[in-house]
Amino acid sequence: MKKFTGSIIFVAILSFVFSSCSVRRDGSYHIELYTTNDVHGNFFNYGEGASSLSNLLGYVNSRRDSIGAGNVALVDLGDALQGTNTIYYYNFVDTSFLKKGGEHVWPAILSYEKYDAALVGNHDLEATPKVYENVYKNLREAGIPYLAANAVNTGNGKAHFGEYCIFSKNNIKIALIGLTTPNVTDWIPQSSYPGMRFEPVAMCADSLVGEVKKRRPDIIVVAMHSGFGTGELSDGENAAKYVAEHVKGIDLVLCAHDHRKINTKCWNGNDSVPVMESGAHAAYLGRVNIDLDFARGKLVNKRISASVLNGSDLTPDDNYDRKFKMTAQAAESFANRKIAEIDYPLNSADSFFGPSYFINMINYVLKSESGADIVFSAPLSMKYKRAAGIVRYRDLQNIYPYENNLKVVRLTGNEIKRYLEHSYDMWIKTVKAKDDHLLNIYYDTAARRYVFKYYSFNFDSAYGIDYTVDINKTTGDRIRISGFSNGGKFSMDSSYNVALTSYRANGGGNMLSYATGIDNSELDTIIVKSMGNIREMIYEYLSEGKLDKPINEKNWEFIPSHEAAMHMKRDRALMHM
Repeated sequence: MKKFTGSIIFVAILSFVFSSCSVRRDGSYHIELYTTNDVHGNFFNYGEGASSLSNLLGYVNSRRDSIGAGNVALVDLGDALQGTNTIYYYNFVDTSFLKKGGEHVWPAILSYEKYDAALVGNHDLEATPKVYENVYKNLREAGIPYLAANAVNTGNGKAHFGEYCIFSKNNIKIALIGLTTPNVTDWIPQSSYPGMRFEPVAMCADSLVGEVKKRRPDIIVVAMHSGFGTGELSDGENAAKYVAEHVKGIDLVLCAHDHRKINTKCWNGNDSVPVMESGAHAAYLGRVNIDLDFARGKLVNKRISASVLNGSDLTPDDNYDRKFKMTAQAAESFANRKIAEIDYPLNSADSFFGPSYFINMINYVLKSESGADIVFSAPLSMKYKRAAGIVRYRDLQNIYPYENNLKVVRLTGNEIKRYLEHSYDMWIKTVKAKDDHLLNIYYDTAARRYVFKYYSFNFDSAYGIDYTVDINKTTGDRIRISGFSNGGKFSMDSSYNVALTSYRANGGGNMLSYATGIDNSELDTIIVKSMGNIREMIYEYLSEGKLDKPINEKNWEFIPSHEAAMHMKRDRALMHM
């Protein structure tokens, strides 16, 4: 098993040096550990979400006031550097952080709010090395660990970021191991993580638990930008459940990435390990109560319990809002700029039921810019809705929220059909009876609403070809391609240029590997063109007036039409679309 050594290890000692248990006074100790995760740039309270980081930090600071700051720990679990106009502005527009002595907004917040550590998420790496390396630099200067132990430098075999940190709260020594999802290589181009490879989460956690034990902490926490998962070793993207059940010596697992609310315990053969995740977009705050009892210098009792707090129930922090008022206003002013005026409404949910103004607008841009024969794309915003009228820069984050680039791959007609069959297999069900769902949805009892079984950002449709999707047929026999939308002939044996996102071209959703049989690691062999940022392309087309009128193309449909319409109407109501 690989042992990670040689990286910078952050050690924060707040009151005294622990050399052995003999220096500890007997008694009971109470620590509260708070987590933020997948904030995605929701830093400030001006309408980009129901809650913002200010709400969460307001509660944390109220607890610091109530029980003493020395009894409260605060950790972020990654994915802060992507997702809103605010973070886009401070990543790519106001780049004063690149100047000597400059500070990026995210480390400025972490430092002001006295975070004990922060993790690197996959979307943080997507922000490009120019951004995250400077964030890392700012955090080192502030003495805040930036952790991703399994992100390994390919040159020297050492961790690129920090591996773990050890800090004390109320005389309790806490070791926190930080990890990130290794599947980042399937989603973003290697240019976003040059000189790095990513080791499996469980292997790295197991190695580091043994290492940190030598430092004799009272509590060992494994924090990961990786979701809860299935508990299977093969679920490398979301490894929290597996780690909690199989890695010995852990007291607590904190997870993130899949935007779920998790508060459970997993049996690992020795004890029940609490596992917690607190949603996303600064809508929730994670809280962990840690109570330890010592007698005769030894730990005799340990109690750890977790909860997830709703951010909309929490009061924003006035001091935080005042501190960053000008920072927030500059980003808001940028986001409120008028860029276009369109004479048609947009509703992303329409795209789940057929061609729509929303998805056609994106497809038109991608096809025009790439010169490809066909475009594959999915609605990346699930329920974005707006009337005709002025489009402001802030709307772009809803129209196209991710930092994807445009790629063109070469596929045969057969591969294009297999790709679409796979996409619609995740998207819809085979309808056999009147009461069947058309959409692949189920009722989530925890969320108390209907949800898609699979991620909707993997529901790619095609643009540039005419085809039907038979809702009564099964996978492999649903799609019938009649030809190109311009009247040209489509052949299963011919090869065509297909435009899609960099996420997809790097293996995201395993769509291309399913269609071609090519392993994700070798998909670069079919890429024939690489282009720039898709959101910027959409911005240019809007600002130049090229999208003032709707793109009203109906190149595909569900059939039988009448039966499909009946099922779509019912499912749309159930999904509140």
